[in-house]
Amino acid sequence: MRTLSILLLGFGLAAAASAQSKGGDVALTYTPERANLLGGCGCFWLQGGGIEAGVNVSHGFGLAANMTAVHSSHMGSQNVSLGLLTFTMGPRYRLQLPAVGKHGNSLTGKWLIGLDHGFDSVFPGDGNALSSNTSFAMDAGVQYDVDITNRFAIRPLEVDWERSTFPNTNANGSQNTLRLAFGALVRFGKQ
Repeated sequence: MRTLSILLLGFGLAAAASAQSKGGDVALTYTPERANLLGGCGCFWLQGGGIEAGVNVSHGFGLAANMTAVHSSHMGSQNVSLGLLTFTMGPRYRLQLPAVGKHGNSLTGKWLIGLDHGFDSVFPGDGNALSSNTSFAMDAGVQYDVDITNRFAIRPLEVDWERSTFPNTNANGSQNTLRLAFGALVRFGKQ
């Protein structure tokens, strides 16, 4: 729980720093995430949303903090639910693309690490099942933003690969998911 508190503090600091002179942004997104069961695809979608705050550092480089919550009432054909609350932070790089008509475009790559808290499910434990668990999380992906004004943009597409390390019955105890996101962002300070 202490680590989650540290990540939340870092998330708040990144959001506060985005309002300073270097500039930054805060995005709100709808977030579907595709996961799979063990032993074959058995794929299912979790639904939720996220908030990401970023601060510009220098020449396109910056820092980002992301919090995403997703949930599914059943995993594949199993009658077991799963919820995930992910906190990650790390570097990002934004590339300003040529304008299309009156709208500017940017492409941002990120590599974030942190924690993934699983809840409302069944996780293997020491001799018994647990209803929640926490693991390492890594989030790497790309975001495409279209400027509507100098301060407001839409995010028509974000594609991320997330890796977590929840204990499970497979040999390596790791999960890989595909996360998509769609939303809008507000920019602060100099850009």
